[in-house]
Amino acid sequence: MATAKVSAPSEYDSLVEQAINQGTEDWGKIINLCDKFSAASIKKEEAARAIVKNISSHNINIALISVTILDGCFNNCGKEFQAACGTPLVLDELTRLLSLKVNTPVVVCNLIKKTIQSWVVDYGHYPHVTSIYKTYATWKEDGYEFPALTKNLPVTHLQSEQALEEADLKAAVAASLKDTQCKNASPVHPLSQSLYPLLNAETQGALSPSDSPSAAEPSERYVKALYTFEVMEEGELGFVAGDVIRLLDDQHLDWWKGEFNGSVGLFPANYVQRVERYSTPQHTCLPSTVNVFVIDELLQKLHLAQSSSQSSDFIENIEKLYERVVGQMKPIVDEYLEKVNRKEEELAALNALYCESTALHDQLVKESQIAFSVQPLSQTSSNNMSTDSLSFIS
Repeated sequence: MATAKVSAPSEYDSLVEQAINQGTEDWGKIINLCDKFSAASIKKEEAARAIVKNISSHNINIALISVTILDGCFNNCGKEFQAACGTPLVLDELTRLLSLKVNTPVVVCNLIKKTIQSWVVDYGHYPHVTSIYKTYATWKEDGYEFPALTKNLPVTHLQSEQALEEADLKAAVAASLKDTQCKNASPVHPLSQSLYPLLNAETQGALSPSDSPSAAEPSERYVKALYTFEVMEEGELGFVAGDVIRLLDDQHLDWWKGEFNGSVGLFPANYVQRVERYSTPQHTCLPSTVNVFVIDELLQKLHLAQSSSQSSDFIENIEKLYERVVGQMKPIVDEYLEKVNRKEEELAALNALYCESTALHDQLVKESQIAFSVQPLSQTSSNNMSTDSLSFIS
């Protein structure tokens, strides 16, 4: 009679079991697990599955702590682990646990829904969390109840791109209609007779006075980065804190479109703040001082990356960040050198005056010495003449 093979616990199962701590919450062990699962050598999908399988435990404490551990790793183990939580194996298992057939304890179901909702609220605008966002939307359509939201759900990356494309199309239609009307010498035809009769409702809004090119806001608008934003997907625009980005489109709540250093892309709106129009906007992003500690830290990271087995893309990103930080500080150094040059010119002028004054002083001293040296000689001569005279008379 054949016996069923029982697979031995994997390394990830053992690590998760230690963090679960037999259903007793120990944040020290949970943080330790997050540190281990953050390592590059860890297979993030297997690690996520090792956590999720414990949520189905009949021990409620173990199930609840497993959800807490999954949430902790999601928030602290980086983008790759977040993407692993969005794989079908993980999401399908969570969906199965919420179904009535499984009879999962209500308290566990509520914690799962609360956790997924927090992921969507905090990270839903990132492309790698799109599958989690879709699962959350499906659960809501299926009638699952969630806690009340404390803030609006973010606009996803795909929604922002689609909305921007629609806005660009509307602007192009409006510009085309205006050009057509300007070229026609006859009275302006109604919009129903335009080149785009099916877009009347949209074009009327697009041609409203507030949106017309003559009444539009100045094309040169800028925002200043409050935080550093690293590019995660194609089409995004990266920058460091303090950079000033030319704003191209701000019609959407969460993602704006801008241009910086010759690149155009999307970036989170809450990473920047609006600034006034500047004739030379690059000067507004300058730090107040040259931060040598930042430069040293970047150099150390660059040397460490070059000496280790880091990818060429990672090293290139560090090099670009270093060049950007140094480039930001360059105008400060140039301004300081300009001040030094002015001081040098002033000192050179003062030195010339000093040399001239010294030469004049030496000349006056020499002339005075000559004047004083002549008088004793004349007195000596007169004295000698008087002596000779007396000798002659005698």
